[in-house]
Amino acid sequence: MDAVMTDEARGGEYFTEAIADVLEEAYHGSGDVITNMDRLILSKQFMWKVYVDVVIQQYGGNIIDAIFIAVKAALIDTRITNLTLVPQDEGKFNIECDESTETNFFQLEAANAPLCVTVNQIGKSIAVDCTEVEEALLRTSLWIVMDQPESERTPDDEIRLRVVRQMDPGGMDPRSVPAMIDLAIRTGRNLHSSVNTRYRLITATNGT
Repeated sequence: MDAVMTDEARGGEYFTEAIADVLEEAYHGSGDVITNMDRLILSKQFMWKVYVDVVIQQYGGNIIDAIFIAVKAALIDTRITNLTLVPQDEGKFNIECDESTETNFFQLEAANAPLCVTVNQIGKSIAVDCTEVEEALLRTSLWIVMDQPESERTPDDEIRLRVVRQMDPGGMDPRSVPAMIDLAIRTGRNLHSSVNTRYRLITATNGT
């Protein structure tokens, strides 16, 4: 995962490195984010590598939350051509591809990709989706990356949190962390549901 910022807002290079690190941590693991990862491996020598490049034209609002939504949408929408390896002499292979690339493809099963909720601490209060005025007053923030709940009835304590990271240098009252995580989980449930609903609507409209 790579993130590039085209201006110097919010610390420029440092901020983009932090975003890339969080994405890497959230998607690194046993392959449970993309459930058909095995289809990317053709052999020990041949495999697909999937890269996601994020270009930030202008900073504003919950940028990390928006990036996670964009990455999930990009992965779900990615089409990868089916290839066949044909053994040749001396351990070499030919790679064959059906001429009809418009239909000869598979898509990544990334519906369970995590999303991020930024919870901000403003004085003694906590908030999500801050306005510009609130952002100017915030002490610090937590980036909380969570999996999609298995169902609406999944208890909060069974939802996997992949990343919990403090952003911004301000001091944080440790006693506020549980409340910030609770708010992130409640918000994250709605966010996952809204993103899934929106994506289904788009795919139905496009007929894909």
